[in-house]
Amino acid sequence: MFNLLKRVGLAQKEKFTNIPKSKIIKTGQTVSRLGFGGYRVVQQNSQHRLSLYKSIQNGINVIDTSTHFEVGKSEEMIGEVVEDMIKRKMKNREEIVVISKAGYVNTDDASHLDDTRFAKINKNLAHSISTDFLEKEISESLRRLRMKKVDIFMINNPERILKATNKSYSLDRLYKDITTACIFLDEECKKGRIGGYGICSNSMAIPKAIDHISLPKILADLPVNSRHNLVAIETPLNIFERDVLERNGELHSLADIAKMNDISLFTNRPLHAIAGGMIHKLANNKDDISSDQKVLDNLELSFKNLNELESKLSETPSISFPISAKFVWSNVLAENLARLSKSYFSASHYLEKEVLPSIMRDLKDLSDYDKSTEKLDNEEFRLGVWISDYEKQSRCLIKHILSYTRVQELQRNDELETLITTFSPSLSESYSPEEGTKFKLFDDVITQYSPLSVKALRIVLADQRVGCTLVGMRRPEHVEDALLALELHQKEHDNEDIFPSDSFKVIDDWIQNAISDAKQLSSEKPEDQENDVFAVPMSDREESTRPAKRPKKSNDPEQQPSKEKGKQKEIKVEEPAKKPVTRKTSKAKKDNEESTAISTVPTNTTMPKQLSFPAKPEGTTKFASWNVSGLKASLKKGFKFYVETEDPDILCLQETKVNEPMHDIVDERKYKCREWAFEDKKGYGGVAIFSKIEPVSKTHGLPTHPKPDTTKGRIITLEFPTLYYVACYVPNAGDKLVRLNEKLEWNRAMEKYLRELDAKKPVIWTGDLNVAHKEIDLAKPETNSKTAGFTREERQDFEKILNGDENKFIDTWRHFHPDTKGVYTYYSYRFQARTKGIGWRLDYHVVSERLLDRVVESETRSECWGASDHVPLVLLLKDDL
Repeated sequence: MFNLLKRVGLAQKEKFTNIPKSKIIKTGQTVSRLGFGGYRVVQQNSQHRLSLYKSIQNGINVIDTSTHFEVGKSEEMIGEVVEDMIKRKMKNREEIVVISKAGYVNTDDASHLDDTRFAKINKNLAHSISTDFLEKEISESLRRLRMKKVDIFMINNPERILKATNKSYSLDRLYKDITTACIFLDEECKKGRIGGYGICSNSMAIPKAIDHISLPKILADLPVNSRHNLVAIETPLNIFERDVLERNGELHSLADIAKMNDISLFTNRPLHAIAGGMIHKLANNKDDISSDQKVLDNLELSFKNLNELESKLSETPSISFPISAKFVWSNVLAENLARLSKSYFSASHYLEKEVLPSIMRDLKDLSDYDKSTEKLDNEEFRLGVWISDYEKQSRCLIKHILSYTRVQELQRNDELETLITTFSPSLSESYSPEEGTKFKLFDDVITQYSPLSVKALRIVLADQRVGCTLVGMRRPEHVEDALLALELHQKEHDNEDIFPSDSFKVIDDWIQNAISDAKQLSSEKPEDQENDVFAVPMSDREESTRPAKRPKKSNDPEQQPSKEKGKQKEIKVEEPAKKPVTRKTSKAKKDNEESTAISTVPTNTTMPKQLSFPAKPEGTTKFASWNVSGLKASLKKGFKFYVETEDPDILCLQETKVNEPMHDIVDERKYKCREWAFEDKKGYGGVAIFSKIEPVSKTHGLPTHPKPDTTKGRIITLEFPTLYYVACYVPNAGDKLVRLNEKLEWNRAMEKYLRELDAKKPVIWTGDLNVAHKEIDLAKPETNSKTAGFTREERQDFEKILNGDENKFIDTWRHFHPDTKGVYTYYSYRFQARTKGIGWRLDYHVVSERLLDRVVESETRSECWGASDHVPLVLLLKDDL
């Protein structure tokens, strides 16, 4: 370690002694205005040790051990470094102020803890401020730190005890226990094991918080001779959370109350703000990020790969629904992507602490299932291989989601930095443009690692009521940013005018806009379904019947978002999906660019709980067409509910993804005619028709195609006395248009077939035709000219079918709604396309022109989204077929 220190110039004595400082009034100790926060530092990480060496050697003399995050590991590292620096005469012990805390109890199983001493928050978390617990914690801290005394010992967030689930615990009782704890700590001061004590609280500065604890009340309850040892308080402070400095309707702010009582104010989380129920990291370093486009491409591919594996499992006949339904993570994560991208901190916790362990448990159960059954021996794929592939692709997807979330966070933070600089130019005037971002500091050249972090720290430093702000510094670059903020603060004599107080209103508005469409992910687990080996996540429709629970503001890093409840949907990986905008832009501009849907179009993300359609006029036939994007999956998400409510005479389904007929899909007593078409490849394509009216004849495939056998799973024709009904799932041109030539070959054969039929009888041509005819038929025409479904060639072919002959065909919905914008039939599951109104009109009821007089109505059931990524279409035709 010494050689490493020598290489980086830390083996010499401190080079800068004029670092901004304050004084702890009651102990007389001098402390640096910024301190080293030991959040999740560990002994084994050389970067963590080097950062601590660097900070101490350059004048940062306060260390908060944050021991509860890594169960004491931070104190072991801190003790080793401080002991080494003292031995090398780099520092004296008296020059360093060490803060330790106690209260949190992290455990694998809280049930074994004594109810009289511990408040159990959940099965893994408990809290205690009992005297024997505090005594033990002090002893353990001293042992790990290799010290005889801790300078300040903090009672850590005692208000958490009010969340106890194992006993009733009142606020009055909490105040009594705090008093008892403080009197005990007086004795520890007398013994010389601690120099003084304090209270660290996330709610002390917020009088309206339901778990608020009052500093004046605590002081009033203490014996007079005990108050001298209450030397400090600690509470959050950052550009979003400023409660400690504000009066909040009270006579004095908490900062003022502390000052009036000679209590030093320490603050934490200057760069990890909690706003809107989510954690926002105030940093915009870009050292570890790939290009935006590469991140998006990787993310798109990862979603597709995982979805294909899930589809393969769900379409395997021997794998029952309770098992396959557990593996819908591509859909769960796609649904939650917009929310996850609002906070990298929360996303990483959710994905790595919640999602990945859940996936691994499910894969183990699936592996056990594979070993206990012989049914899978003859499958086309071995389940063991699938399990290995699924784990690999899951890890890959999580990695790319976090990269995407990081990109989104950096863009927001760049915007925030610009906003801060606009309202406080002096924050950027401390260095000249020609010097770039490099500064002369302590005889070294220091480069800003995160310009936003430096500005955020300077704003916090500007208020002189704050004695010391504790900053997480796990990398040497973090230390350099902190030192730079101190240097610039000292150089420019930063004061409260550096960022005018009325400017915070603009910052508050910005953060509200930035997170307005992000909902807090539920931390509850879905309840197990009765008799199911694997529990299925509850649908949003089912969840909506429960009483609403408003999430409480939480400042506990442990209490982060977990799995969103919601019966999730399959991703349509074959269809074009517009990637999210990633260039840096304002929120208002994004909203304008990304939402073109008219206000009357629904944006629900599950099948509505209630549906109602007009009664079918007498003497008419009702046709319904729907791409279900996997019939088995759609059945789980409201398929039957829609069909029973709509009650069409003829129902056409596309992309069924099944390879044999299914029963009980519809009321078979009504629908005597049930016709299925299957692709040779498992889990792809497929068309089905259910008709109450018996046809004259039935034809499968496209006979005019050069390879008609390849089309048998995509088209069914029913002949009725007065017309032909052609149900079709037109092929997609593919990613990067790799199948465009095949699509154009299909189009030519399709036109020929339709005209041959039309020469005999009028035609209804329906289904997912996989083309957006005009610019009005998709939300983003300007950026999709080379995307499958909107290429010039595909649109020209469709136009030729409609108008390329004297016997024309009519797009019935557009005929009745010639100028309507924003109504689409397909919305990608990804990137919150549905709620943003970003869709495509790919599904049609096209009729021979001479049949138009019989068309009563052609509608899109826009509200019926959620059982598929497409919505159904309805056509009403008068007179008998």
